[in-house]
Amino acid sequence: MPGFPYLNGLPDILSIPRKVTPSLQVKTGSVAIAAGTCGIYPQSSPGGWYVLGNCPVPLFNREREQPFLLSINDQVEFYEVDQSIFEDLEQNLNPLDINKFKNG
Repeated sequence: MPGFPYLNGLPDILSIPRKVTPSLQVKTGSVAIAAGTCGIYPQSSPGGWYVLGNCPVPLFNREREQPFLLSINDQVEFYEVDQSIFEDLEQNLNPLDINKFKNG
């Protein structure tokens, strides 16, 4: 799937196998784990990973000059945010501007 990042470096405690029965629909932005890897669904799709949370920042957008937010060897950090911050990011983020999320 275009823009689906496979992130390594999970602690062993989070290394679980894929689901026996995949979900028919996983929401865009879902942060999920399986088989020692973490991934973020760039668009809604079926999936066999366990969802831990959701990312309001769009990872893939064909309209951007650089359609993929992440590149090979990027380091990704996850932060817990409350519902109001999540909704603000989701509703007010310019989907074409990725610069504020690159390098800090």
